[in-house]
Amino acid sequence: MWTSFDVLDSATLKASRDKFTGRLSEKIPLIFEDDFVRPDETETVRPTSQEERRDLKATVGRLLRQVGASNVAKESRVGEAHLSRYASPREKEFMPLDVLADVERMAGYPLVTEYMANLSGFSLVRNESEADAPDMEDVSRLADTKGRLLSALITSFLDGKIDNHERRTLLPLLDDAIAQMQELRSGLIGGGA
Repeated sequence: MWTSFDVLDSATLKASRDKFTGRLSEKIPLIFEDDFVRPDETETVRPTSQEERRDLKATVGRLLRQVGASNVAKESRVGEAHLSRYASPREKEFMPLDVLADVERMAGYPLVTEYMANLSGFSLVRNESEADAPDMEDVSRLADTKGRLLSALITSFLDGKIDNHERRTLLPLLDDAIAQMQELRSGLIGGGA
């Protein structure tokens, strides 16, 4: 005898012949289903995918964590609430370009601009002729960042895998170390004595 399900949960199954459509996704919500912005029914097809826009928001979130949203709110035209929306995958609102320019200048590295360049198939290269010559402060800052990164990596590898929480800790440290090394490289190439 064929039976279809009206309510499906881990404890019980209640049968109902007339309501089951054969699509379990209608009856069981998908994990993380609400974590992503869903396009409106009237939204046209966009050149960027939903995953690319989600990754863009994650990159904005990493940049804001590096600089600190409260610091950005003091130096920019938007408050912390708006900054939070720009990084939230549940919000459709993206960071305006002038605010992005402010935040990237505060960070000292164009993290989001670099992501968008990569998204379009380009690499972002710093103009070395404008870089300052490195000094001991740059070297000690890089040594401190690399030490924190290595310590976090070793701690993360102790259990044999890197989870999402560890990833959220490691990525900003790695981005910061990369940015500092690129600044040091640029200073060595174009920064005078």
